[in-house]
Amino acid sequence: MIRPIFLFPAMLVTMTATYLYGPVQGIAYALVASNLSSMIAYFIGRFFGGGFLQKIKDNNMVGKYANRLRKDGFQTTLILRFLFLPYDLVSYFSGFLHIDLGWFMLATVLGSIPGTISFGMLGASIKGDFSSQSVKLDPLSLVISAMMFAVSIGLYRVVRYREKKVST
Repeated sequence: MIRPIFLFPAMLVTMTATYLYGPVQGIAYALVASNLSSMIAYFIGRFFGGGFLQKIKDNNMVGKYANRLRKDGFQTTLILRFLFLPYDLVSYFSGFLHIDLGWFMLATVLGSIPGTISFGMLGASIKGDFSSQSVKLDPLSLVISAMMFAVSIGLYRVVRYREKKVST
């Protein structure tokens, strides 16, 4: 849960959890921990960021996403989670902008599932012991990981397509 304070990559924690505890238990632990850590990063951003991002220009990429988060925190957070952007960056950014906590958490929970499964299965594909240098990769777990990665990107594209369709 304190991982975002040290900016330690969430992906490595997820992979380690599934290597140590197996895919089902490791993914469950990683989902709970990543969502709790996103709340910590959100509150840090909310506490320390007050007004920091309020003055961003609309014409750059950060400004566009800041405006999107202000207008539709749920959908934008969901899209950013599907894109595998740095977990903490999205959380801090959302806290800076004072995005509604309920919508932020719902989008984070839903949006983190495909990525957590993808990186979790990547970690679960590692079989063996590193100390004895007898490490092998489980092909089925690697295929599941790649499929979940593709699902996440596909979900991003569906959400973006529906968003464009609604706005026209």
